[in-house]
Amino acid sequence: MNPDGLTVVVVGCGSIGQRHVRNLAAMPEVTHLLAVDPDELRRAEAAAMGATAFATLEAAFAGQPDAVVVATPTHLHLEGLREAVAHGCHALVEKPIAMSGHGVAPLLEQADRDKRLVMLGYNLRFHPGVRELRRVIRAGEIGQIVCGRAEYGWYLPNWRPARDYRDTYSARREWGGGVLLDVCHEIDLLRYLLGEASSVFCVTLNTGVLGTDVDELAVMICEFGNGVIGELHLDYIQRSYSRKCKVVGVEGTAIWEYEGEKLSVFRAQTGTWEERNWEGFMPEQAYQAEMQQFIAAVRGSARPDPNGWDGLRTLRLVEAAAQSALTGCREPI
Repeated sequence: MNPDGLTVVVVGCGSIGQRHVRNLAAMPEVTHLLAVDPDELRRAEAAAMGATAFATLEAAFAGQPDAVVVATPTHLHLEGLREAVAHGCHALVEKPIAMSGHGVAPLLEQADRDKRLVMLGYNLRFHPGVRELRRVIRAGEIGQIVCGRAEYGWYLPNWRPARDYRDTYSARREWGGGVLLDVCHEIDLLRYLLGEASSVFCVTLNTGVLGTDVDELAVMICEFGNGVIGELHLDYIQRSYSRKCKVVGVEGTAIWEYEGEKLSVFRAQTGTWEERNWEGFMPEQAYQAEMQQFIAAVRGSARPDPNGWDGLRTLRLVEAAAQSALTGCREPI
């Protein structure tokens, strides 16, 4: 590592890659910022934000980066991680870690042997409402947890209005599309709040509304440790944005709502609701906190959280859910 500062390369300069370029450019710890994308316009946009842009990853590695941020479409995540490990770099990989779990564990084992960090881009873990919800659960403020439910729904054509949604990875099976993989933030969220799942039952549906070949709706029921039941609803269909999580304990209930940025906690002892909100919070702040955590981990003053093994555990839950949708049976994790 260069004692004068870090060299970081962002691979993939689409919407999320540009977000990472912008956030890294504002960090004084990063003295050399590189970006890679085969598209000339995207390279120009990255350069305008302060990055030195390249058309190929090989050209960027000539700059001997300390860390790599993999922000390519899902089907290219494993390739990006493989290149980072091969070149002795720390890596932040956007979710999910790969399209499938095949070949992921050996890469993570190699990174561990080389003392290189791997972190996953599950930015919901850095939302203050989610962190407060986790604190409430862990502090026992709503008693023994019985169940939890997470929901995400939004009309896919609204995600990236400047592009035809049918040309994005979200809508293409061969690129890692479909709600189970694409919206695995919520799947990771339940792991973050409730622990590890032991089994899952899942039903998926291609509604025919969007003209894609992927699962456009998924409903999951998971069994977590101590018998806690987790429910998930994911869809590409809802016209109004919906993102929330509800956790029920024997002594109360906690509800986090992304819209309105609030956490409501019902306490059975008093029979009242308490509410806390983050009205001034901007989504960009979660991405900034995520990147600060990664850079601090690279510099040795923090842990990568969630790490690569967390990413693989979430992916294994996704894969078990997909298998359940095919077999119609509950699948072990």
